[in-house]
This record gives sequence, C-alpha cells and structure tokens, in this order.
Amino acid sequence: MKDCLIVTVTGGRAYESTLADMARFMAIISGRSRSVVVRCGGAKGLDEQIYDLVGLIDPSRNIRRELWRADWDRFGRRKAGPIRNRGMLRGDTSTIVRQCVGGIATANKPADLLVSFPGGSGTRDCTGAAGALGIPIKIMY
Repeated sequence: MKDCLIVTVTGGRAYESTLADMARFMAIISGRSRSVVVRCGGAKGLDEQIYDLVGLIDPSRNIRRELWRADWDRFGRRKAGPIRNRGMLRGDTSTIVRQCVGGIATANKPADLLVSFPGGSGTRDCTGAAGALGIPIKIMY
C-alpha cells in the first residue's frame, strides 16, 4: 500500500446508517486514481457498518479495509478509545489489539482524510484529534 489514500471513519455505536449515507460514503472513496484503504475502529454501529460495506466491494476496485480495534484490556475503559482514535489517525499500530496488527498494511502512515458520521463522545474525540493533527475532515451530518 505504497501510494494509497487512507480514509479513517468515525461515528456512533448507536448510529444506523441509511442507504443515502452509504451512497455518500461510496462517492468519497470510489473513482480515485490511486488505491484506497478505509480504517475502521471495530466498534458496534457505524464502524461495523462501514467495515462490512467495504468488504463487499470487488477487490479489483482497489478499495481495502483495515480493522483498528481499541485495546480495552491494556488501556482501560476511559483511555482505550481515544488512544486507538489517535493511533488510527497517525498510523500507530502500537495502540490497537495485537491480533489486528497483522492485517494492517498502512502502519506508520497517517490518515489522509477523516469521514465523521454522527456519534457521541468518541466521535467528537476522533474528529477533534483529526483537526488538531491537520487531517482534513468530511462531516457527514
């Protein structure tokens, strides 16, 4: 994944996407001149929905997915989500559960874009961190 567009996704656990949401997201990641990697946090709700959607895309379209699960056991309930969020944005695989690291082709590469769907405090944290890191943000609400 040498020259790819890295898109990180954030959104709420209770969020139920609509067909229009998914079509808008597909418009963002489709039709690119280079390959696309979508980073998902692995939480219930939007993360699962986007991860599943990208898994349905024909591999010949050069759109891949990566699962960046928070390490709740190592970092605890209050810190694991924010630590994982910053890891997804920076490309730091030391912040996620070890089982996911083998499936990460974009380690040490920062995100090029954050797509932010409606959500709660975790979504706000990820969106704020992206802004602080200078990563462009596409708000989906």
